[in-house]
Amino acid sequence: MKSAILLCATALAVASLSSARAEDAPGADAVQSRIDLAFGLALTSNYISHGTTQTEDEPALQGYVETSYNVFYLGAWASNVSFDGVKDVEIDLYGGVRPTFGALSLDLGYARYIYTKDSAVSGEIYAKGTYAVTDTVTPGIELYYDPTNETNWSAAKIEVGGLPWETAFSGQVGSEFGSEELGYTKYAWDAGFSKTFMDDSVKFDLRYHDANDEDERFAATLSYDFSTPLTGSD
Repeated sequence: MKSAILLCATALAVASLSSARAEDAPGADAVQSRIDLAFGLALTSNYISHGTTQTEDEPALQGYVETSYNVFYLGAWASNVSFDGVKDVEIDLYGGVRPTFGALSLDLGYARYIYTKDSAVSGEIYAKGTYAVTDTVTPGIELYYDPTNETNWSAAKIEVGGLPWETAFSGQVGSEFGSEELGYTKYAWDAGFSKTFMDDSVKFDLRYHDANDEDERFAATLSYDFSTPLTGSD
């Protein structure tokens, strides 16, 4: 996978979204009503990415804030991490577009990864897509490309809702297809069940993680998410 492919996909999506006629642009009141603010907190027993613990199997406190206007969004996400006994904080700055076309939902953007105790930074271009086959079954794919390190990650996902006790199942399998030059191809997968409470603002997730170069792990996560429209003052 090359960065140019994702860049072109992002450019095409933005161009198609901006092709509306100028006279159809919303007024100031309509613009205000379409600006949303979302934020959330999560406590997880283990922060795991691509099958690898980012906290040396210790808990993590995570949080995010995101603002969006129509399909465009900007956000920041943070979590405590620990590598080789050194505790640090990871901060992700991201932005992109999330257009929908009927049952197809896309998410095209870029994320910059920053660590407070490490001067090295990196980022990834990403393209995500889901397709609602039914009201309860939604498969999807995710593609990531790091242009600095020339590495990539691809994953296939599935989510199934409407299960007994109002639970949902989700899982994914991903690989870097040898781009990380590990001497082998890494694969990672996870599967778990989740349940939401309080009008879907609170979610509990119990998940199994494994990879061909890591030990199997379980992680439990309790998260709170909230969004509200931003309105102007009189």
